[in-house]
Amino acid sequence: VLDTTDPHEVAGVLAGDLARTLVVVVGESIEAESLRRVFGRAFAEAGLGGAELARRFVAVAEEGSGLARAAADVGHHLVLAEPDVDDRFGALGARSLVPAALAGVDVAGLLDEASRLSAALRQPYDNPALALGAALGSSALGVRDKLVIADHGSGLAGLGRWAEQLVAGSLGKDGKGLLPVVVESVDAPG
Repeated sequence: VLDTTDPHEVAGVLAGDLARTLVVVVGESIEAESLRRVFGRAFAEAGLGGAELARRFVAVAEEGSGLARAAADVGHHLVLAEPDVDDRFGALGARSLVPAALAGVDVAGLLDEASRLSAALRQPYDNPALALGAALGSSALGVRDKLVIADHGSGLAGLGRWAEQLVAGSLGKDGKGLLPVVVESVDAPG
């Protein structure tokens, strides 16, 4: 699973077994289009052309978007995403669940767990989301400036990095707030 546009990471994937590679394009960015072209060229050079090349891509996009039109034009698979949902906040939407399912995550189990949790999130008391928000807010107002994130057994590859992006994009603006730091385990030094 590659969730970056970092050239070194992309080069590592391109050096792998392209016959077993599927590219999921999510988003309308120039970087996403550039990656689609880079992978398309690499697939073609590996002898995967025509209909086989088209099958190597899945686009997740809003209906009528530029990405949806481009996918339809070249025959890529298209999964329609929910409109007006910011990518960072769409953890239970198509932009996140399609790549997760393709990577082997038990999406049905994940949605069942989210459904069970949703009742607790509607309560004013004993609400884990409110408790987390209060803890983060009070920490940011105090002497703390970092939030250490360790994925301790979620079974979701990349969860820590996703949480880091969510927190950084929501709380860490203009040098204020908490700086999220992902560590490998709860036993990490520091």
